Amino acid sequence: MNNNYDNISKVELSLADYKELVEKAQANDDEINRRAVELYRKNGVCKVKLDVSIYKNMNHRGDYEQFNYELFPWVRNDESEYSTSPFCINSQMVKRIREAAKEIAENAFYYNFGKEFMEMNNILKYRGHTEHIRFRLLVVTVTGWLMAMACLITMLVVIYS
Repeated sequence: MNNNYDNISKVELSLADYKELVEKAQANDDEINRRAVELYRKNGVCKVKLDVSIYKNMNHRGDYEQFNYELFPWVRNDESEYSTSPFCINSQMVKRIREAAKEIAENAFYYNFGKEFMEMNNILKYRGHTEHIRFRLLVVTVTGWLMAMACLITMLVVIYS
């Protein structure tokens, strides 16, 4: 059975040499943590989830329906708010990130879909107005026909009485 451990020589260390190597490893670990914190502060990222809600409701006067949208950014913070970890995002920073993400997303959403939303809302507005005008014309037409029928009945009653 040939394994990779057959060619390894054994090295014996004195206690002083062992402690020196442990101190160097600890120093390297501290240096790694310090550099990780520096890089995180310089280039740190967090996970932002964006929910987009599109809904249709009545306008402020109740004349017609219109489409609206709302954006809800969620910032994921893996550490608790009270953590002492240097990689923890505090609540003020989460709020700033959430506001910035919402502003950027709203601008992008309006830039990409704003014209379409305005056109859909205009179509719904005109559709609401045409339905209202159609109802008014229907009322005028029915009233006209009823008046014509009343006049015809009155004329027939006068003629045949």
